Amino acid sequence: MGHALRRWLLDVRFVRLLRLSSVVFLVPLVVYLAVYLWAGEAFQPSPDGYYSWLFARSLVFDGDFDFTNDYALCGDEFDIGIVHATGRPDNPFYVGPAVFWTPWLLVLRAGWTVFLGAQAAERASCGGWMTVLGLLTGPLAGALVVWLSYATARMVVSKRAAAACALLFAFTSPLFGYSTTIAQYSHVYLTLCVAVLVYVSFRAVSSQPWARGGRAWGLVAATLAVAVLHRLPAVLYAAIPAAAVVILLWRRARSRGWAAGSVVLGTASGIGLTFGLYVYLYGSMFVTPQGSYYVHLSQPNPFLLLFGVQGGFFFWMPAAWLAVAGAVLALVGKRPRAVDPQPGAPAAEAPPAAEVPPVLGAPELRIVALGCLAAAAAEVYVSSSVLDWSGRFSLGARRLLPLTPIVVLFAALVVERLVRSIPRRAFDGGAAIGIGLTLINNVPATTRIPYRYQDLTQEQLYGACSPFRPLWAWADRHIGDVALLPAQLYFRYRYGLPPAGYRAAIVRRYQKELRNLQDQTAEFRFGNAWMRETSTGFVYAEDGARMTGDEARVVFAAEWPSATHVAVLAKTNEPVELRIERGPAGAHPPFFTATLAPTREPVWIELPVSGAALRSGLNEWIFRKQGTADLVLVAIKPDDHALPKPAGNASTQPRRN
Repeated sequence: MGHALRRWLLDVRFVRLLRLSSVVFLVPLVVYLAVYLWAGEAFQPSPDGYYSWLFARSLVFDGDFDFTNDYALCGDEFDIGIVHATGRPDNPFYVGPAVFWTPWLLVLRAGWTVFLGAQAAERASCGGWMTVLGLLTGPLAGALVVWLSYATARMVVSKRAAAACALLFAFTSPLFGYSTTIAQYSHVYLTLCVAVLVYVSFRAVSSQPWARGGRAWGLVAATLAVAVLHRLPAVLYAAIPAAAVVILLWRRARSRGWAAGSVVLGTASGIGLTFGLYVYLYGSMFVTPQGSYYVHLSQPNPFLLLFGVQGGFFFWMPAAWLAVAGAVLALVGKRPRAVDPQPGAPAAEAPPAAEVPPVLGAPELRIVALGCLAAAAAEVYVSSSVLDWSGRFSLGARRLLPLTPIVVLFAALVVERLVRSIPRRAFDGGAAIGIGLTLINNVPATTRIPYRYQDLTQEQLYGACSPFRPLWAWADRHIGDVALLPAQLYFRYRYGLPPAGYRAAIVRRYQKELRNLQDQTAEFRFGNAWMRETSTGFVYAEDGARMTGDEARVVFAAEWPSATHVAVLAKTNEPVELRIERGPAGAHPPFFTATLAPTREPVWIELPVSGAALRSGLNEWIFRKQGTADLVLVAIKPDDHALPKPAGNASTQPRRN
């Protein structure tokens, strides 16, 4: 028995199963499945994932997207099921994941019906083991993203660099969480679509014959359509295969017609299907399901989306800085090539055949890289223009999760330099130890850390179960957020405040509740510790903040893009005129001018203000007074008394009692 087992282990076919590409897929798959089942979140999907799940459930059990039966049987926790003129209740979430869930749910329904009956199958589809088994596609999709990212990077770098990068981001990026504890969210499935687009686009311009025919570009068309079903802004990712089409047109390749037609067909199909669903549910294709107020393209916040704490791209994925350097290398650098051994050179100097990546010339790499960067820049712009650009109660920058395959690709260009400058055993050992440590830290971090906290520290996120936890605690106290140092330095330069004030300014915001537009912001009180880090020109005391001169400044973040009124809680020992303007100094006229009467106790003064009072993002308010009055500010509160008209869906309506 032992001899037979030893022979089987040494069999070539078994060894091939253990090749690096298989490891890159199987290791994340096993880890994702284990964490997914251990966390158990899919037994009762969280609200966002729950409403997306109802698309698949309604299609499988009712054969339509009329959610009347679904809400009656499974419930409507957010009370979003307002009935429109079409006679159908609302569901403003995403139909895209249903493409992945529906086939498997059909199988599960058949199994439940055979063994437990049709009624039991319907009840089980709302939560429990059927949702757990149905959402197993989440870990599988995440593992496929990792493998496709590896396969794409393998076209431009060695297999060791590609594997190290793919596994690094498999366990250090929010992909880990969205493939496991919150696999019911739509983001991992859209990320899989983007991974397919990047992979096929690179294959199309490489020396791989498979990607030259109609099958590959048919896959591109189908993938684009499914991507757009997740979110309409996903049409932006058409820039990636479009870049490959440019190369094929330049080469006069035979497949150029297939390629161009597939990009157009896939994009148009996704848009058409989405608009058709809108007409079915709302009676019109010209509607934003989340509400007409939801997107503000004139007030994007890419800086805060990239350098935020709650939902910040670099804070939650600091290894992405490798991709920044890699993008520069892709555009202006030379891709390292394997060097053929010179005649008479020792065999040890020749690179192994498996280390030589498929040929992809520098011009082609630059063009496809430009397509990837264009898609990424457009995604950042659009994602930072929505009302909840921070993602609020989410794990990392969830809307930027589809950028993961692009990040792996560019980061691999940097890691390739390390592969060629470090001895092989040293690199392999260091990569294995590093990925192992991040895995040990991030498994409990993904399942236990209260990632809904706005003020998550580096010690909590990077050092949850890491031997370097004391180091991160020291960094929190003495350095600040390492991944956000560029933003902190800009904050110091622009506002003249301590770098630590950047975190304090962005984690507490002026915002509205998304579903009913009710105010979520209490007044900003000067007695709070965070206000001291984001203001200058005050002396703080128990009763508030005294202006030390004629001018003082406060920096805070706003999510809601406008205010019609501003209230100030203050007191003074003699009459004084208080003016407030939005910085920088002199750029805007005062929006608040009031004469304060002497009072012993603080009193509220609320005035209507102009549209220049604030905008979405970081705001600097400059307080000015004249004279020697002892003016004490206790609190400030912006508010919007003229909210936009509801768009006729549940996300802008108050809850029903």
